[in-house]
Amino acid sequence: MRKCIELQEEAFRSVHFNRALNARNSFLYMDKHKAYIKLMGCYVEGGESRPTDTLVVKAIDAFEENPRKYGLPVVLGSLTLFDSNSGLPVCFMDGAYITALRTGAAGGLAAKYLAREDTRAIGVIGTGSTAGFTTKAVLELLPDIQEVKIFSRSPEHRENLSKKINASGRVSSAIPVASAIEATASVEVIVTGTTSATPVLSPEMVKPGQHVNAMGIKTEIDPRVFPMSNKIVADSTPIACSDGKTSVAIGAGAVKESDVYADLGELVCGKKSGRTSATEITIFDSSGVAAQDAVLARYVYEEARKAGLGTYVDVFGGLAELLMP
Repeated sequence: MRKCIELQEEAFRSVHFNRALNARNSFLYMDKHKAYIKLMGCYVEGGESRPTDTLVVKAIDAFEENPRKYGLPVVLGSLTLFDSNSGLPVCFMDGAYITALRTGAAGGLAAKYLAREDTRAIGVIGTGSTAGFTTKAVLELLPDIQEVKIFSRSPEHRENLSKKINASGRVSSAIPVASAIEATASVEVIVTGTTSATPVLSPEMVKPGQHVNAMGIKTEIDPRVFPMSNKIVADSTPIACSDGKTSVAIGAGAVKESDVYADLGELVCGKKSGRTSATEITIFDSSGVAAQDAVLARYVYEEARKAGLGTYVDVFGGLAELLMP
């Protein structure tokens, strides 16, 4: 996680300095299977820290019935790294773990800049990979946290995540709670990481001085929460306003695109300040930026090559015929 956080800083710097070209996210919905697949792509120009250009396409999907039918996670996916000079695919890798890791790391970065310095407790709504990895990143960057309160509709899931966090030894107490209201009371940071089609965070649950990491599906935050915020920060304003929690709030007439204070890259690069008072309410809208995947995929590929990991497969036997049909 610590290394991933460093790489995500690099990714958001690339976005801020216009070294990253992110394709518009594309969705294919399959109602028959209660599923969708999301396509993302990015080209990142090399910089001082990483001279190699990077080209990546990711297909990430969500099949709601996977756990019940097949014993699989809801979210799966794959990621393809291309040679940026020729377009030849050079590496195929898992996309679900990379997505969870980089999403969590971005949430940690947001908390670093937007949470109160005296943060001692966080409340978590959701117990899937998004909520879990975000909690891990927040604990990595806010080391004074002593308490984590966890709510999920499943008592078993909230018990399991609490046990896992307690076993890590990073906090004094991680406790399962019986409601989202209880999870968000008397905490400085709220993490939402759900696939809920209805809001799990409503205005009466948010108090002055709290930071909200909105990490899950775009329908999980009540639109009325957004105008309460002093600073709305997006991973990418265009994506957040077209495909994020902010887009839902805009559609409801609660805020406008101009109400977004900054992109996370602006905070990372020091162009804009993060939290400036103990009473501010701040929100980070994590919608997902393909540059996050690209920078991490390049690192994974380079490290795998160094370690001699991976399987080489020749799938381009038809290249000669393509050149001379």
